Amino acid sequence: KEHKYEIRKWGFEYSLYETQGDTNKVNYNGALIFAVPIVMGVSLSSTDLKDFLNTMYNLSKKRTVSSNCVRPPAIRRILKSKACRGAIMFGK
Repeated sequence: KEHKYEIRKWGFEYSLYETQGDTNKVNYNGALIFAVPIVMGVSLSSTDLKDFLNTMYNLSKKRTVSSNCVRPPAIRRILKSKACRGAIMFGK
């Protein structure tokens, strides 16, 4: 819930499953993903969302950069892949 704005800004749409625990504390058991971003023709996945959440969590602990400046790691992976493929195709 902490990074809800950043997650939605990148195109992930989701709903959290909530259950009431014994101590009246809300527990989140999972999420239902309704939409994922498509980057250069590649759909991101639930794994990409988990990686993005881990990245934001780790950076927020260090407080080195604002979470609204963080890109999902999948963006860089896709761009590198497309650039590499483009370079290979150019060399043929």
